[in-house]
Parts: sequence; C-alpha cells; structure tokens
Amino acid sequence: MKKTISLLMLGWILITSLSWCSNFSTSTESKWPEAVKIGVIAPLSGPAWNYGEDAINVYNYIVEKFNSSQSELEIKLVVEDGKCDGKTAASAAQKLINIDNVEVILWWVCSVETVPVGKIAQSNQVALLSPLSSAPEIAEIWDYVFRFYNDAYVTKKLSQYMADQWAKKVFVLTESTDSCLWYANAIEKNFPGVVEKQVYQSSEKDFGMIAKQIKVKLDDVDFLVFLPNSDGNVIGIIQALDKEGILESMKWRIATNELITSKQITDTLWSKTDDIKTTQLMNLASMWSKAQNLVEDF
Repeated sequence: MKKTISLLMLGWILITSLSWCSNFSTSTESKWPEAVKIGVIAPLSGPAWNYGEDAINVYNYIVEKFNSSQSELEIKLVVEDGKCDGKTAASAAQKLINIDNVEVILWWVCSVETVPVGKIAQSNQVALLSPLSSAPEIAEIWDYVFRFYNDAYVTKKLSQYMADQWAKKVFVLTESTDSCLWYANAIEKNFPGVVEKQVYQSSEKDFGMIAKQIKVKLDDVDFLVFLPNSDGNVIGIIQALDKEGILESMKWRIATNELITSKQITDTLWSKTDDIKTTQLMNLASMWSKAQNLVEDF
C-alpha cells in the first residue's frame, strides 16, 4: 500500500508538470508548440535502479494517456540515467537544458542528485519538480526547485514521536551516503534526548557483525533507527537484526526511512517489517491545492 501511494504521488507530480506546461502554452497568444519536452532524471542503474524503473513506467503511462486524450499538444519525455550520483545527474541536467531544451525537469529520489541538479535548474530558470528528495539543503536553492518531502520535517515528526513514547536515548545506525547522514544528523538535532550514532560503509556486507556490535549497546536504548540507502542493505540489516533477536527485543521501538516500503522488501520480509516504524508521505488529497498554487504562482 505504501509503495502504491508513492507511485500515485509520482503520477500526480507528472500531472502537475503537464498542467505547468499547459499554463505556459496558454499564457501567451502564440500558437501551441508541436511538442513540449519534459526532462526526467532517474536512477536506471546504481543502488536505486528499481525506483527509477518504477518512475519511468509511471511517467510513460501518464504521458501516453495525456497525448491520446487531445491533439493540440504532444508531451515528449527525455530520459537520462542519474545513477543516484551527483556528478552523473549534473551532466544529465546540463544536457537536458542546453541540448534538449526541456521546459521542466522531473526527479524522484536521491538528494545527492537533486542538490547539484537543482542548482543548475535554478541558474537556468528551468523548473525542477522533485517529490521525494528530502535533504534540507534543497530548500536553500530557492525559486525554481520544488519538492514535497523534507528530512527536516520528517525527522522532527519522528523525533517527537520517539519522545512521546518516553524515549530518552536513541541509537542510529546509518549508511555513509549523504542522504542517510543528512537524516541521521537531523535526528541528532531534533531529538531532545541522547543520540548515539554508528556509521557503516555502503560496501558493507557483514551485517551480522554489525548486529552483534550494536546488540551490546542497546541495553539502555529506547529506540533503534537504521538508515540504509539500498533495498539490499535494508534486507541484510533486517535479517541480521532478526537473527540476533533485536527485532523481538526492540519490538515497536525500531524505525527506519522510506526504503522499507519498496516492493522487493515487503515481498521478501513482510512478516518481519510489520512492527517497524517508518516515515510516510503526506495525504494525497491534501496536496492538490498546493499543486494549484505552485502552478499559478510560478
């Protein structure tokens, strides 16, 4: 269900961009262009490839529906692989803007890409819609970059939730990627109690050893938060925590990021994830008025 909500939100973002392009065309007395190009940067390879594949499938479906519903305007998607890598995504953005001449750039996840792409979009006055890029730094880019998910907001809510459960000490196990560290640092900033943090490298495969290490540290810990950056690492961590009995001993007191909602994880470990808390997207119904304001005000 959570994955479905994420994909519905993704489709809704594209519909917003189509409205944006329509407003652009009808705001002048000039004839409709034959086609409007929308750039898409998605991780079609690298650690988040499955999210990029989902994004492209949804985007293609909605564009096909839009194009077949009318004949005045054709939308063309220009897709680039960002690989969840900042330098690769920045090169893709330069191509989309300077060679393909896109009107809007869409992105999905991976803040490490959105920050450099957002700066390029801002300097070229090209709108970037990035629904799930959550790094607080994105808010500083300003006028042409929009997103609907923010680590600063999410971690405040999570920190408040843990505090409301009488938590005094939190242990954070985080991957060494920028996005995970942003999240972990935001918890440190927002949680009113003690935060102990352990960082592991993205290349780490021995999660059994990590689970043994943190097990001895959890005696006085009220909440465990683990922050992985790929589906494979989510699965490895959950299996290791289960083997060490941590899922049971910390039942209802484990939290993680939104990666746990991916289909691969829910299909593989659904019985192990029911008691794990995770951040959730805002209600879809509450976002439409914000989208209208965004389109009208830009």
